[in-house]
Amino acid sequence: MPTLIVLGVLALLFGVFTNLWTERLWFNSTGFGEVFTTQLVTQIALFAAFGLLTFVAIVGTAMLAYRLRPRYRPMSVEQQSLERYREAIEPSRRGIVLIGAGILAVTSGLGAAAAWQTFLVWWNRTSFGQTDPQFNVDVGFYIFEYPWWRFVLSFAFATVILSLITAAVVHYLYGGIRLQTPGEKVTGAAIAHLSALAAVLMLLKAAAYWLDRYGLVLEDNALSTGAGYKAVNAVLPAMTILTFIPQVCAALFLVAVYSRS
Repeated sequence: MPTLIVLGVLALLFGVFTNLWTERLWFNSTGFGEVFTTQLVTQIALFAAFGLLTFVAIVGTAMLAYRLRPRYRPMSVEQQSLERYREAIEPSRRGIVLIGAGILAVTSGLGAAAAWQTFLVWWNRTSFGQTDPQFNVDVGFYIFEYPWWRFVLSFAFATVILSLITAAVVHYLYGGIRLQTPGEKVTGAAIAHLSALAAVLMLLKAAAYWLDRYGLVLEDNALSTGAGYKAVNAVLPAMTILTFIPQVCAALFLVAVYSRS
């Protein structure tokens, strides 16, 4: 079995190398070798940066949740069942966390690498010299910057959700969350940890609502004609109000971090 896995990986790497080498030769033949180099370097950098961020977030969340596990767990049928899983996982706990985080990191990195054009457009942004009258920002913001910030917010949102799920699973497995055990259902440490992640999630949602306001100018080719009457007088005020609701929720979650209730 290990031999088959190694052969499969080698075949995959050979296929990737063949594809890259063919593209390099084609770009060089047309005199645009620098374009291929720029694309490849950007994809590698984005893959490494976003993959590393995901890996650190997942591993850090899992390690923190494990450290916050309760030292004493009331005995119950639920905890007896989980104890068997804990005993089975414990010898290879770190390996499971690292492999799981690695898979998520690779997936995240591939998604970021696919957005190389969006990144380069943002990286090489310039001013149009014309201001949008609705939000008083340069028109170049909608062309060069808005798509990239949308991608960054989506990545951050997905990473925090994965971290929240990871924390909940670890807390449940090690007794921080006890669904069927009499008495306290969630420990104070688990409440603080999950509430902090939820607060970050709410702040990201508020930022997304705020950024979506600028997206109204891009709907139905409104960039050339300006946002419509409905967008300005109905949708925009509603989205502005929506930006404050997640902030209130984030404040309540932060209160829960300190009160642990």
